[in-house]
Amino acid sequence: MSAKISTDRKRLPVFGRSDFLLALGLAAMCMVVLWRLVPPSDRCPVSVYREMAFSPLTLKIYPYGRRLFTPFLVFLLPFDIDTGFRIVTTGALYLCGAALFFLLRSWGVSQRLSGIGLILFYCSQTLKFCFANYWFVDPLAFLAYVLFFFGLRHRLDALTGAALFLGTVNREQTLFLIPVAAVAFVEYPFRVKRLLLFVACIAPAVIASFLIEFCWPRIVDVGIGYTHSSIMADNIRETVRFYRERGFAILLDQEILRWLFGQLLPWAVLGIMGLGLRDLLIIAVHLVFVLLPMTVAVDVHRLLFYAFPVILPLVCRGLQLFENRLSFSRYWVSAVVAALYLQSPLALWPLVLSITAVLLFLLYEWKTDQENPSKIRISA
Repeated sequence: MSAKISTDRKRLPVFGRSDFLLALGLAAMCMVVLWRLVPPSDRCPVSVYREMAFSPLTLKIYPYGRRLFTPFLVFLLPFDIDTGFRIVTTGALYLCGAALFFLLRSWGVSQRLSGIGLILFYCSQTLKFCFANYWFVDPLAFLAYVLFFFGLRHRLDALTGAALFLGTVNREQTLFLIPVAAVAFVEYPFRVKRLLLFVACIAPAVIASFLIEFCWPRIVDVGIGYTHSSIMADNIRETVRFYRERGFAILLDQEILRWLFGQLLPWAVLGIMGLGLRDLLIIAVHLVFVLLPMTVAVDVHRLLFYAFPVILPLVCRGLQLFENRLSFSRYWVSAVVAALYLQSPLALWPLVLSITAVLLFLLYEWKTDQENPSKIRISA
């Protein structure tokens, strides 16, 4: 098996009318299913966001008080607070699903598999949690992540910068996308123009974060300790205790299967085949910085889900590769894999089945390459 090493990002594909109809229609159908099957929570688990929606410019406890965008949108809506949050959450998840479909298509995934990826996204435990607990800021953060990666992949620098800015104002974790942008923007041989574009892309997000973190507390006379000293120290102590008790075995917790498409990860490994060097670096850096916030937080399951903009394209790409290489499996293998995941999101046996199928496929490819060593099997 050989792979083409490329550092060029792809040109913006031309999407057809069927792409738009399928993306918007399928996302709408999934949202209707969520509305029918996922009842809203009886109480708000994070009351700070509701309080901020009443007065979004009033400084609240760290870190919730610096997540301004979602409460501010709710504040602008002419509805009561709970209705406003549900409208923002529903709209953000709908747009996120439609945008994810186009992100999958831009990775070269077929319409059918992009649709399957969209269904997997909406059926994830994280989406159900966010839909039921609609006061959280995660839905708009998910949308910002999808738009960021779509813009990054196709050199839509204005979209990338806007997604990074809005995502940072909505949730500070979005700043961890800056190293990902650095990998995508920096080119070899070194080009000053790309460096300037990178600086222009991240500048609004960095400036906004600096103003919120350092200047705003001083203006309202809260003090810099609001954002850093005691609260961060308490978080770190709690995290150290947490990992001392459980260790990084938390990553092998069965709950991970439910929150990060754990049963589908073998297909993501298969999807790596044939990617260019820059794509591999972007994926690796993003995964590292998704795991990094776990050092100061214990809500690890929901944090891990922020890897979905790279995990789902890899899963769909791996399934497509499997289908294309084994003609007898076309049109049904992806549906079977998706159905197994949706039917038993906590069971281990679908994960074992996926690992077995991927290993058999890799063995088949290796034997084929041995018989035809001069033939390139996979291209990016």
